[in-house]
Amino acid sequence: MFCALLSGVILAVFASVWLYRLDIVVLKIPQLVHMTPQVILKNYRQMLSYVMLPWVTTLHMSQFPSSFNGTQHFTDVKRLVQWLYLIFLVTGGISWQFIHWLRQRQQLWLAYRPLQVMIWIPVMVAGLMGLGFQNFFIQFHELLFRNQDWLFDPRLDPIIVALPEAYFMHCFLLGITLLLLLLGGGLWWSHHSLPYLHQKRSSLP
Repeated sequence: MFCALLSGVILAVFASVWLYRLDIVVLKIPQLVHMTPQVILKNYRQMLSYVMLPWVTTLHMSQFPSSFNGTQHFTDVKRLVQWLYLIFLVTGGISWQFIHWLRQRQQLWLAYRPLQVMIWIPVMVAGLMGLGFQNFFIQFHELLFRNQDWLFDPRLDPIIVALPEAYFMHCFLLGITLLLLLLGGGLWWSHHSLPYLHQKRSSLP
């Protein structure tokens, strides 16, 4: 269940163009790259299309050239996204069937304890971020990627200037918030399915 929620949340954050549109203004990105917000957003959408759409096989950003290493990193990210699609479809289907099975037997309360454990994961991630996002971000990349292609040179891959560190921090915060809301909703739902609550309600006049 957690894999389905996590992969779904990550994909939702990837698709949150509204967040980048907001950060263009909040982080004053046009002043960093000396382009209009419209041009920046167009290039961002081109990058996002390559990363998220399996049928887009070539990375092309109109105003931002990419080095070989930079392109390779986006390819690595694209592969990770494709794995996320697969994980979401498989674990999402299994989780849906499992929840449906629990509902039929009025045993949704069985998910309460696992959800209590799961909800601590985004809390701990938020705590690690609070200790220093830059260090957290570096370790995150070292964990996911076996190469150093994610270390962009702004002279060769100017897109990195349009993707400041604060934007990625906002992405993580959005993901943590969504995950907490989903897990919290699941906790509330499963808690209200606990047997003793049903017994208590049935005993009310």
